[in-house]
Amino acid sequence: MFIPEAVQGNQVGFIKGRLLCENVLLASELVENFHGNRNFWGINPANSGSWIWKKLCKLRPLARPFLVCQVGSGITASFWHDDWTGLGPLIDLTGPLGPQTSGLPIKAVSLIECTHDDSYQWKLDNHAPSNVFSAAKTWLSLHPHGPHVSWHKMVWFKDRIPKHAFITWVVAWNRLHTRDMLTSWGMPISPLCPLCNTHNESRDHLFFCCEFSSPIWSFFTTTISVSPPSLFMDCLLWLHNASRDKNIALILKLTFQASVYLIWKERNSRIHTGISKPSGIIIREIQATIRARLDPLSRTQRIVLPALSLLGTWFSLF
Repeated sequence: MFIPEAVQGNQVGFIKGRLLCENVLLASELVENFHGNRNFWGINPANSGSWIWKKLCKLRPLARPFLVCQVGSGITASFWHDDWTGLGPLIDLTGPLGPQTSGLPIKAVSLIECTHDDSYQWKLDNHAPSNVFSAAKTWLSLHPHGPHVSWHKMVWFKDRIPKHAFITWVVAWNRLHTRDMLTSWGMPISPLCPLCNTHNESRDHLFFCCEFSSPIWSFFTTTISVSPPSLFMDCLLWLHNASRDKNIALILKLTFQASVYLIWKERNSRIHTGISKPSGIIIREIQATIRARLDPLSRTQRIVLPALSLLGTWFSLF
């Protein structure tokens, strides 16, 4: 099934989870109806079938751990390929020589004197098997949450500018290709900062110890009358309690991320094009960007006079 690129986040999770459950079971029925006694888990899609059929078969390794068989009469369940023991398919435990060694054919079933047929259930991690399918829980099982970081709300806050937040996130993980990182990889380049040419470039130098970038961030913090720490991560954490005024708190987070983004952009421009801008131009670009972001937010903001809107707070400061 084609999943458009526009489908993001949980929507992808729901689609993938539903694909696992519905399409794998549908494929099993197709095998039974059109491929005779051939088992879905062992069939080779390269030998026959359409493009979509081959895509369905590619889901088998992903879906198999979730499907368990509750044995009834044993007529439907595959002795070797279905997980009816709770230990996984027996063919995975014994290897391909299991049927030959045991004398039980690969198509063997277990006939039991029972009035109801075998049933298949969905099992997530250590939870008991269930007839109820949850796309959200399946998505979380396939993509568990990563380690919690204390600064995530300072990066992925509401009303952020997406491209600014992304660069800030990369910087927070110290994954920008600054020159200290490039030289550690053995690249024969100058370690000096392209913005000041006096100190070696690193994350903490670039944001905001550099004599070029420091005045940019300081312009906003001085105007708002706050004193942030000098190191990047300390400053990022500081933003969490930088101001009790919600308008100023948002403006600080927006200007911080805009400063990071435009300083990094200026750094790359100097390296790749040789064109440079003075810090005053960067400050004006940040101001224009923040004003453009605050304008629509102020239009939808609910305020009680004499409180100021976001844009009103901005103009009262800058």
